[in-house]
Amino acid sequence: MPAADNWVDVWESACPGPNASLKSNPCTPLYQQYRDATGGRVEGFSQQPTTQLSAAYPNWVDQAWTLDGTPIIQQPSSLWYPGERGVCNATEPLVTACVEAHILNMTRGAARFVLAYGVSDYVNVASAVQERLASAGVVVLGAQDLAALAWQSGPRATP
Repeated sequence: MPAADNWVDVWESACPGPNASLKSNPCTPLYQQYRDATGGRVEGFSQQPTTQLSAAYPNWVDQAWTLDGTPIIQQPSSLWYPGERGVCNATEPLVTACVEAHILNMTRGAARFVLAYGVSDYVNVASAVQERLASAGVVVLGAQDLAALAWQSGPRATP
């Protein structure tokens, strides 16, 4: 497993949306190409939820791995700046309760990692989520731990 210091977060333009019924990320082959072009120095990718799939399934968490096991995690559009976009009330503690509800809903399925971007007062929200959801098996991680654990949970433990 590579050192956890080269995570690529794709923002603008993301990638073209597929037919929403396909439930797959059309960028997956591009991520493998990029990793290969960098000599394997990329530990993982996260992607802004801008595909048609994100619009059709706002709580959908895309977790995929390239052929060599590099993790690709697309956060749900419902947790992409949830306060600013009106998904959650932006005031503490209401944003915490809303984020918690979304996380619990997503982790009932196959989601291993749920990313939340642009959460107001994120340190307090992360602390509260960790404290209140620990008994449900939810663990709040930093990016370095995310990269390491995403590799370990994927189809291949080493690149």
